[in-house]
Amino acid sequence: MARAVRAASVLPRHFVGELVASGWFVIGHDQRALHARISKIGTVREFIDWFDSTYVEPTDK
Repeated sequence: MARAVRAASVLPRHFVGELVASGWFVIGHDQRALHARISKIGTVREFIDWFDSTYVEPTDK
């Protein structure tokens, strides 16, 4: 069953709510969304450095 694309600030207006055959994104828009977020931090290298210094591994309970 097709699911609607979730609204996101990085998606062009014509893609918001458009049905897709599988997954959460129109083909290629997952990469666009990821790169849009990376660019808010800086370069890919800066994003990786930021992520590595910020992310905390969940502890098993």
